Amino acid sequence: MSDKLQQAYGYLSVLEGNRANAIKIGAHDNANMISMEIVRIRNALLIDPSAILGTLTNSIGMQPAVNSQPMHTFAYRPAAASIPKQQALARSEAPRPAESLPQNVEALRKARKAADRYSSAIRSEVLDSLFSLSRETRLRTLEALQEQMSGQRLEKIAQGGTDKAALAVLGISNILLSDEDSRVIEKTARLVEDSILKYPFDLDAEDSVYFTHIDSLLGTLVNCLTNESFRIQDRIINTMTQIATNENVSLTTLMWNVTKAGVGASTEVCVLAKLRLLEELVRQQGAREKSSIGKRLIDFAIACFKHPSATVKAESVKLLNECKNIQGAERMNELLKSLPANEIRRILAPVEEETRACDYCGKTGIPSDDALDWHLYKVCPMLMHCLECGFILEIANLNTHLLKECREKTLYKECENCGEAVRVDRWNMHKENRCSRTDSGAIRCAKCHDNVRPGTMKAWRQHILGKNCRKFNQ
Repeated sequence: MSDKLQQAYGYLSVLEGNRANAIKIGAHDNANMISMEIVRIRNALLIDPSAILGTLTNSIGMQPAVNSQPMHTFAYRPAAASIPKQQALARSEAPRPAESLPQNVEALRKARKAADRYSSAIRSEVLDSLFSLSRETRLRTLEALQEQMSGQRLEKIAQGGTDKAALAVLGISNILLSDEDSRVIEKTARLVEDSILKYPFDLDAEDSVYFTHIDSLLGTLVNCLTNESFRIQDRIINTMTQIATNENVSLTTLMWNVTKAGVGASTEVCVLAKLRLLEELVRQQGAREKSSIGKRLIDFAIACFKHPSATVKAESVKLLNECKNIQGAERMNELLKSLPANEIRRILAPVEEETRACDYCGKTGIPSDDALDWHLYKVCPMLMHCLECGFILEIANLNTHLLKECREKTLYKECENCGEAVRVDRWNMHKENRCSRTDSGAIRCAKCHDNVRPGTMKAWRQHILGKNCRKFNQ
């Protein structure tokens, strides 16, 4: 980075420090003025750094006025005449460290130039914001764009007709999916999903352009699965499974994009992500387009089955069984004929349904995560809702919760005799009617007020499930 560019970024750091000061003291008009200057400089640096450096010849040697007192005006003054440069930096809010400055400036600049092909359809200020050096600006613009695509209101961003603007959004999204920031990738994936599912594209007029964009987007989305972030992988898998529900998106083309690179040099994490995506696609859409479950997909699954990782092997068996559910055992035997007979039998053997168990009451055979959540929320006898805050907790921990964790804990105090958490407004009634000393090593049941000894999970299960709790079994 040249000395002048470093000075420009230093200048931006001081501006941002002063903006933070202005917000802190309530000088919002000044903060807005500073924000506008920051955006102007950042966008200009992105588009044409030589031009902005020329306009900053005088400003670089000047520092924004830094004052701990409320600012009524925002004025620039020469650093040499008043505050030395280093002192100005020190007195402003701590400038952004070098590592937090954009590391992908050149990539953003190239992406912005690539987006110029859509300048006839999208307003230039929107393109500048989508490829701004400021990540927050990119994210805010993506959110606004997603809202407009979902609501089919593109008049604010369109340079020409709204249909051409919508097609341009698909092309721009294809560029943005290569952004180095994970949050931008996630937002762009959501934008792609909403654009394809919610915007009524006029395919009679622009079908070739639309399908060209779709094919390119599918390839780019698959490339995003090489990202090691599980969060991004989950977002991409969700986006692609949703896109597949659109009748204009070919499931065969989608699966071809997923499998075309093979297993080869792909990382284990990437291969697992592709297998998870293919499982979802076959499960949800395979019946709609049986021809998509053909030799190419099966060959990919077989290559995964031969992978050295046991996890990849197990996931490939799940995929092949999903294929069997659609194509039938006879067709799958034909597709797997390159494998030994014993391997085919092992792969196509019925998969035992994975079930869950409750860690609290010990119930087994719960069929799914959703069923387990419902059990914990509504059914499990070992758990209860706190009547004060609604928090779900073990009955054994209610007294501790009411005394130390509940948002209404000030309404309770601990009885020194029995150890129960007692509401202050019921203190006298507690003392008169049900207070008795708790045995050593025992815990008082908050439901029936009996002692549970010893205070272990086994003892609590016996107390609640063994019908010893009078209140629970009424």
